[in-house]
Amino acid sequence: MAGRRAVWAALTVVGGALPLAVFAAWVVDHGADLPLAWRSITGSPIALMAWADVAITVVAITVLAARRVAAGAARFWWVIAGSWVLGASFGLPLYLWLREDAPRP
Repeated sequence: MAGRRAVWAALTVVGGALPLAVFAAWVVDHGADLPLAWRSITGSPIALMAWADVAITVVAITVLAARRVAAGAARFWWVIAGSWVLGASFGLPLYLWLREDAPRP
């Protein structure tokens, strides 16, 4: 179990840092241009597919984590917040890391 926790922890860090670094680089290049960001997201079918995939995954992670919160595991709120702020690549490994030693609902 300790080995899996280390993997989930590492993936949580990378899953938060890497997308944030890419986003920061985009903001440095383009500024906080929300219309341009929206045009980039919806500008091609492949970009829209990728964003739809991430959005649906974040909703699914939220449902899983909310179930844990409802069962009394308040720390799973971090999964919900992190998924919506940093993305699914942060939220899913965080959920799996927290789940390793949490009782099943």
